[in-house]
Amino acid sequence: MHPDTGEVIPMPFRMSFFLPANLPISAGMVLFGNTVPSQLFWQWMNQSYNAGMNFANRNATVAVSTKEILTSYVSATAVACGAAFGLGLVAKRSARWPIPSAAKTLFQRTVPFIAVASAGSFNAVAMRY
Repeated sequence: MHPDTGEVIPMPFRMSFFLPANLPISAGMVLFGNTVPSQLFWQWMNQSYNAGMNFANRNATVAVSTKEILTSYVSATAVACGAAFGLGLVAKRSARWPIPSAAKTLFQRTVPFIAVASAGSFNAVAMRY
């Protein structure tokens, strides 16, 4: 039950369901996120789920318009996809950097994490604003 509205929070958006819902999304990012389109898809999936979670568990004592919710969703998703796309391009160019290959690999492997962390933070602020 939502503490402000008294409405039942749908099962996928309950805090107790966060881990089971995120496992397939996280697995998709790790296993299938090796191309730009797949990175964008999995970032979109992740941020869409996070937006739903943040909205379902929002502070409902303050009225929020549909326009504000959509603006927050679109901007949070754009940050995630932009970070994944931009950092993906930088990671591809890192092959020419004069640094050890282990450092290049580490950088390339952290791109999804950096995109998720930055967008997740932005999503929480945007959806709960």
